[in-house]
Amino acid sequence: SNGTVTIDGAGSSIQVAVPSSIGQIGTGSLQITGGGKFISTFGIANQSAVSIGTAGAANGAVTVAGVGSQFSAKGIVLLSVDPGAAGALTITGGGLVDAVALQTAFSRRTSANVLVSGAGSTLHLSSFSNQQTFMYIGRLGTAQLDVTAGGKILMDPTAANVSLTSFNV
Repeated sequence: SNGTVTIDGAGSSIQVAVPSSIGQIGTGSLQITGGGKFISTFGIANQSAVSIGTAGAANGAVTVAGVGSQFSAKGIVLLSVDPGAAGALTITGGGLVDAVALQTAFSRRTSANVLVSGAGSTLHLSSFSNQQTFMYIGRLGTAQLDVTAGGKILMDPTAANVSLTSFNV
């Protein structure tokens, strides 16, 4: 199965209070553009708020493009969870991803790509409530992190762990 959700334009938003998946079994895509917002308020310690590319052979992609466009999660964002899954997170044109933690390529035989590109484009990881901030790029699978053309990553100074297996700055 395939599905695409687009949130476009200032004032357009989706807010969820339960764990969410983009590309849980088939192919799923979430496009946030023109100042749109996706907000996950689910924030239980050590649990995923949003999974991108969840089950085996699933493909998930989230794109946050343009000034004012925002993807916010009060928990962990997982890219590529089960063996065979693939996930991508793309932040461009001044978009913002704000989460507690980011974990990519969670299992063996998974692949994940993270791109933060363009002036003002930001991946911001900070603690919330009783959750610690961390970032794993390639936990057990294969992952790539690219920060280019003025993109940036900001992390809470109390981050518990940063593990990078493949990245380009």
